[in-house]
Amino acid sequence: KGVELTDAGIEMLNITKQAEDLFDNLKGAARNAQATKSGELVITSLVGLLPMIMPAIKEFNLKYPEVEIRVLTGEDCLKLEYGEAHVALRAGAKPTNPDYIVRKFLPASFGAYVNRNALNDMKSYMKIKDWRDLPFIGPVDINIHQPFAKWMRNEIPNARVVLKVDEQDAVLPAVLAGAGVGFLPRHIARQYDQLIDVNPLADDLAIPVWLISHRDLRKTQKVTEFIKLLMDACGSSV
Repeated sequence: KGVELTDAGIEMLNITKQAEDLFDNLKGAARNAQATKSGELVITSLVGLLPMIMPAIKEFNLKYPEVEIRVLTGEDCLKLEYGEAHVALRAGAKPTNPDYIVRKFLPASFGAYVNRNALNDMKSYMKIKDWRDLPFIGPVDINIHQPFAKWMRNEIPNARVVLKVDEQDAVLPAVLAGAGVGFLPRHIARQYDQLIDVNPLADDLAIPVWLISHRDLRKTQKVTEFIKLLMDACGSSV
């Protein structure tokens, strides 16, 4: 008690922290150096983006059956520089890490969808002059930066939001159950015939998606091959 670091001690502590980060980077580089046509390919992505990348994963698996593919989903951003993942798909602001190779991927485009059967029921007991009069499913946090959340803040009274969810993945089952209108990625909503877009002529509300790899992996065959397959499947070029 009562002991404090000197200025020299503080400087040494900062240097050791930098050294620790360097060793972590070396450990990640050692893992990445083993990346060939075998081993594993780790992909991290949000659940909602999986339908966009699964065709490329299937094709890669057929081409390189000896590579074990792992797909990790969730909000946590795995660190590519530490070898926690080889390829990442992230939505939102463009990553700024100087060690990352960042490519623009297909944007996640959103539309306002409702279950057509539920819509018929709503029309029978509600006074609906416009689709904005329908009950809505919205986010718990109205200040999130998704474009449809901003639109809802400006256009839909809070009383019209009959269900609030804290995860975007919860919107789909709610819409399918007929709870109300929910904003869904178009590439997901189009898989369900019972869903209709209540405002199909509106400009798309889109969130940018980024395909990310680490610069140390730019010559690794399995990583470059998967990225090529993914970009080709989406009509883009690397």
